Amino acid sequence: MSWNSKLQDWVSLLVHWVIRRRHPGRIMLGSGVALAATSLTGGWTLGVRGSAGALHLAGFASTNDGLPETLLIVVLFSGLSLALAGVGLMLFDWRSSRKAAERAAIVVVELRGLVDTSDSSLLNSVPRGLTGQRLDALIDVRELATAGAIRHAMQKIVAVPDLIRRLRGSRPRSDMKVVVGGVLQVPLLFLAGVMLDDEGRVLPFDWDRVTEVWKSLDEPDDGERFELSGMDELPNGSHHVVLAVSASYLTDVSAIKDTFGEVPVVSLSLANPLPGSLWSGAKQDALAAQFTAAVATLGNKGVRRVSLVLAASSTLSLRLGRAYDRRNMPEIACYQYERKLRPAYPWSVLIGPSDVELVKTSSEEVAC
Repeated sequence: MSWNSKLQDWVSLLVHWVIRRRHPGRIMLGSGVALAATSLTGGWTLGVRGSAGALHLAGFASTNDGLPETLLIVVLFSGLSLALAGVGLMLFDWRSSRKAAERAAIVVVELRGLVDTSDSSLLNSVPRGLTGQRLDALIDVRELATAGAIRHAMQKIVAVPDLIRRLRGSRPRSDMKVVVGGVLQVPLLFLAGVMLDDEGRVLPFDWDRVTEVWKSLDEPDDGERFELSGMDELPNGSHHVVLAVSASYLTDVSAIKDTFGEVPVVSLSLANPLPGSLWSGAKQDALAAQFTAAVATLGNKGVRRVSLVLAASSTLSLRLGRAYDRRNMPEIACYQYERKLRPAYPWSVLIGPSDVELVKTSSEEVAC
């Protein structure tokens, strides 16, 4: 790191320290102590005298000719009262925060499937800044996914809301946060997002495959958005449409053609989709809004089923699932991509208004 960068970091830290939010109690305590200390000096007098050349200030301390004793006593007790009030306010806030932290709960939903993160579990990676009791809601489907028992893995994911409610117990929703992250097949992640739609505020974390740690989506929004294509060319009366979303990789156009034949395709694509480029929560929210608008528009055009081909990160797959409104939008089937199979999209999770179904499309034998 260059000296220029270090200097910028130090200046940034200094500015943040200067403009940091100060607790009112600390301000009252500091002001009260300063006021009481001033009274103990015995008083200050300030004399001003002038001369022909310039104006001079002369000041001196005095215990005999300074401020009146009565006024000094008033200042002293005012300072002490202000300091005590500041201490009382800080204690009150501390007790309130302590009680809130005892009531609060953080339900940590880790979806463990394609990658073994047991050495760096999401439960142990929750930032200390999130106060509340950590409640483990681990969903481990590694053996099921590896064996191809996708239906059993789906059953575990569909049961996530019930698991969260059991862990929450009698706590009000306002005292609970849900932290979620995982590395699973894309259809299972999308399904998990649909299941978490009604769980209030959800804080997503993603697994960084390079550093092998859990990371929050705290990077700035670069302003890049999906480009929509194919919507205007959609034939009238289309009841089934493929929606290809390219966020982390480009979707496989030839595989889509091989799997879906003449079904019309609508695309949502970033200009340069790359893995590891979706670490902004604000950007993911904006992309989810575009996705929602596209699916709603297809519904308005009379489309009844959307076949979703999704090339996205784990957190964006979850976010798009949470954005999908299964009650008011067309049913959606999210497909798994397997490059070596023919067709390359062998199975999907079909999500309707009230049910979830596993659908096989491959002509080859795929254990589901």
